[in-house]
Amino acid sequence: MMLSNLPAEIIMKCCNFLPYDDVHQLAWTNRRTMQIVRRNLPMSLLPTIDLSSLSIYPISHKINTYLASIEFRFDQSYDSVAVMICVRNRKERKEFEEVDLKNMRLFNKYCRYRRSLELKAETAETFEYYTVSRHSCSNSNKEIIPLIELHWFLARTKVNRLYLNRCDRRNLWNIVDAIDSIRPDIRHVSVECGKHLQFELDDISKIEKSNFFDSDASYIAVKSCPFVVETLTIEKFRETTRWSIGYLDEKQISKLPQAVVRYISVDKGHINLREFLQVSYFIFDNLHMALNRQ
Repeated sequence: MMLSNLPAEIIMKCCNFLPYDDVHQLAWTNRRTMQIVRRNLPMSLLPTIDLSSLSIYPISHKINTYLASIEFRFDQSYDSVAVMICVRNRKERKEFEEVDLKNMRLFNKYCRYRRSLELKAETAETFEYYTVSRHSCSNSNKEIIPLIELHWFLARTKVNRLYLNRCDRRNLWNIVDAIDSIRPDIRHVSVECGKHLQFELDDISKIEKSNFFDSDASYIAVKSCPFVVETLTIEKFRETTRWSIGYLDEKQISKLPQAVVRYISVDKGHINLREFLQVSYFIFDNLHMALNRQ
């Protein structure tokens, strides 16, 4: 590979634009590139973890710390575990890189331990107990349970389904920005925030720019969309997204036929009968015209 023959500084600049799997492959080109990657991007050398699902929940009175419910996909079975994850900004990731690397290595060992128990009639230790009983804690603040940093975690995992649950706007964009900072392998996305999340006008441009919402965002549940038409006419939602919205008034419900998304359910709202019939007629008339064009 020609890249491996370049100066170390150029190799590292190139690695910053490569997915971690490609960096991992590059590292094994020769001894020199392995040393460069091990010294500068040691996280990329960790094995990839295959997850059936990853569900993230905010924790009350905690900032940038979340509960993650993880379901492993092994050769012949599935297994689940709960861990604490955190979100760091770029400066913090640099500051805590050594700590986060140790915690990721510990979690990889725990994954191998859980895989070793596949189809065995043994009770598996929780991640907390495993940490305390077999390894010294890696956190700088001496917490018993090591925190798994989300950016690094997603860099070394393949996630079939990602669920974001009960997030308000701050928590949602905190997680989404962390995901957008890496090129994760996520196949399906479901944002199930219900009454906790209400999009605002500023969110429309952020959604359009976010790589996270370029994924197969199969389901989005929010409290309400004060800008219904503006939100539901975003092109990237045209084919893949089902929406569940609550607390809509007559004016907002009357605008729903203008949405480009394929499926919308309204959990709570109000509209008078005449307005409802007019909206329904508009929907069926448009549907009839679309079918005739086909």
